[in-house]
Amino acid sequence: IKTYTQSEEAKEALALLKQTSIENGNLNLYNSFIASVPGLSAEAAENDSDVFEAFNNALYKQDTLLALEGMEQYIKNFPQGSGILTAHYLHAEILFKQKKFDAALPDYEWISGISSNEYSERSAKNAASILYSKKDYAKAIVYFEKLEPLASNPEQIIFSLNGQMRCAGKLRDTEKLKSVCKKIM
Repeated sequence: IKTYTQSEEAKEALALLKQTSIENGNLNLYNSFIASVPGLSAEAAENDSDVFEAFNNALYKQDTLLALEGMEQYIKNFPQGSGILTAHYLHAEILFKQKKFDAALPDYEWISGISSNEYSERSAKNAASILYSKKDYAKAIVYFEKLEPLASNPEQIIFSLNGQMRCAGKLRDTEKLKSVCKKIM
């Protein structure tokens, strides 16, 4: 490849290396190789779908460290990418499961800032819970309020209203407390 970068054999070998790297969930090997060979284009190194597929493959293989690296790379390099919502969500979920709540919070907040989507409910719930546990009641109540219309079942509605009441109580916001109590009755 290094000697005959433009030959058909080199192109086939690069395609195979790229596909193997994607399947293994690690495009870093491929990108490093591309960068080390004069005459090979850096633009070929990665694109939106390749990075997305690579971190999904790492996740499928339960290599959460590699998957997290891939998601972070995707979020950084493709902020308008077709899989950006999923990347933020999966990134947050892995961190949340690892009890790295402060690290997961920005992704949940980002997702909650977008119009209603498939991850809105869980993101609002987890953001509210994290913020409440940090005693940031003013921000937590915002996410408990966002959760209410997104709730897919009665338990989530109760969770939302309960959170709103607890935050309003901590903030000594009697008007909000009365408003939430009326919804419950």
